[in-house]
Amino acid sequence: ELESDHIEEVVKMARMINVSAKSGRSLLENLLEWARSQTGVFNFYPEELNLKYIANEVLESQGNNAIQKNICISSEMANGMLAYADGNMIKTILRNLISNGIKFTNLGGKITLSAMKDEGFIICSVADDGIGIEPSDVDKLFRIDINPNTIGNSTEKGTGLGLILCKEFVEINGGKIWVESELGAGSTFKFSIPVAKI
Repeated sequence: ELESDHIEEVVKMARMINVSAKSGRSLLENLLEWARSQTGVFNFYPEELNLKYIANEVLESQGNNAIQKNICISSEMANGMLAYADGNMIKTILRNLISNGIKFTNLGGKITLSAMKDEGFIICSVADDGIGIEPSDVDKLFRIDINPNTIGNSTEKGTGLGLILCKEFVEINGGKIWVESELGAGSTFKFSIPVAKI
């Protein structure tokens, strides 16, 4: 029989492999989608979207990652938030923003999705109570010429490509993306997309 310390070591290694595999898959997905956006070889199909349903679908896919850090993710999106945008792109944007939120939020933290209408647009927000971002780093987040490993102080480093892809997809859909952050008090990433014309 395996001793308890050996079992714990096997479980620890399995978790590390699982995290690495998910990270690799996420990177590959982002690379492929970003490459398509740069070459123009991608499908853009804007349609009426119920953001509450989109958000819930993305939250389900990110659930395991949040559970591993005991992070509570919730959506406060109202049922009437109807946008006109490409559904797959919006899912990719939310997936990347939530994944970043998990990465830079401490154990037991919280991430909240919300949305509000503003002059023909819907402003979607992904807020966390994590480590926050240095003011001098905020303007660097969406730039591909900056090494993301020099930004922030999380031990969970990323490629930064996710945010670049978010910016590309938000702009393709006719919106803008930005971040509001306070060091040590969390970050709120916001992006705008057109309201559906009813």
